[in-house]
Amino acid sequence: MIATCVAGCDISSHWLDLCILSSSSSGSQRFSSSRVPVERFGNDAAGQAAVIAALADAGAGMVVIEASGGYEAGLLSACWASGQPVARVQAQRVRHFAGARGQKAKTDQIDAWVLAQFGAQMDLAPTEPALENRRLLRALVGRRRVLVTMRADESKRVKLCTCPDTRTSIAAHLLWLGGEIAAFEARIRAAIQASRDATHREQLMRSMPGIGPTTAAVLLAEMPELGTARPGQIAALAGLAPYTRKSGAWRGKSFISGGRKPVRDAIFMAATTAVFKSKSCFADTYKRLRAAGKPHKLALVAVMRKMLETLNAMLRQNQTFNA
Repeated sequence: MIATCVAGCDISSHWLDLCILSSSSSGSQRFSSSRVPVERFGNDAAGQAAVIAALADAGAGMVVIEASGGYEAGLLSACWASGQPVARVQAQRVRHFAGARGQKAKTDQIDAWVLAQFGAQMDLAPTEPALENRRLLRALVGRRRVLVTMRADESKRVKLCTCPDTRTSIAAHLLWLGGEIAAFEARIRAAIQASRDATHREQLMRSMPGIGPTTAAVLLAEMPELGTARPGQIAALAGLAPYTRKSGAWRGKSFISGGRKPVRDAIFMAATTAVFKSKSCFADTYKRLRAAGKPHKLALVAVMRKMLETLNAMLRQNQTFNA
C-alpha cells in the first residue's frame, strides 16, 4: 500500500498530465491507457497554477517529474514558489522502474501514473530551488555552447566549400558568430560578478591549474553540488565514476557512463590543459598512469576525476588550490 499521497506529472511542450495516488491506492494496480486516473492541464501559467491547486487540494507530499529538456522549468518554478515539494528525476531511472514492473505500454497518462508509483516506492529527496542568478548563468552558458558548436561546424564547412558565394556567406556567418560569442562571454562575466558567492567560488576554482574562465562558468552553472557532495557522488554526477562489470569468473572492463555532458566536456578541456600545458601534479598523475601501461584515455579520465574531486574539496573547505 502507498504510505503517503504522492503525484506524478508527465510533461510535454503543450501538456501537463497529473496523476495523484492517495494513501489507499494499490502499488500493484495495473491500468490500461483509458483507465489511468490522470487529469490533463495546459503547460502554461494557468495550467501550472491549476496543477499546484490540485496538489494542494489532495495534500500531495511530493510530485515527481522527469527532466524534459526544459519543458519542466515552468512547473518547477511554480512548485518552488508555492512551497510544493517536487522531485525532478532522470527519465532513464523511471523507464527502468517501469520495465521492472512489466509496464510496456507508454502513453502520457501511463507515464504520469508510473512517475507517481516511482515516487511512492522510492526514497526521493526534493529538488532544491535554483537561485535566479544560477538559472540566468546556466541559460547564458548554454547559449554560448550552442554558438561555439555552430562556429565549429561552419569552420569545417568553409574548408570544403568551393562555391564563392557560399564561402562569402559562411565567412559572414562566422564573423557574426564570433561577435555573439564574445557578447555572451561578457554577459556571463557580468552574471558571475553580480553574485558575491559566485565570484568567490570562481576565484577558488581558477586557482587550480587548467581551470579557466569558461570551465569555471560551466561548473558554476551546471554543478551547484560542488562543495557539498561526497567525492564518489560528485564524480558520478559528472559521469566520471567507473562502473565495474563482472559476473562469475568473467571480468569486464569498467566504463564511465551518464552524467552531465557539459561538465564532462569542460573538465576534459581543463584536464588536457593541466596535463599537456603545465607542470602540475595532474601532469605527474597522467605520466605515472601512462608509465604503468594505462591507455591515454583512461589516464586522462582519471585526471578529470581527480580534478573534479579536488575542486569539490576546495570549495567544501573554502581553500585555494594547494599542490
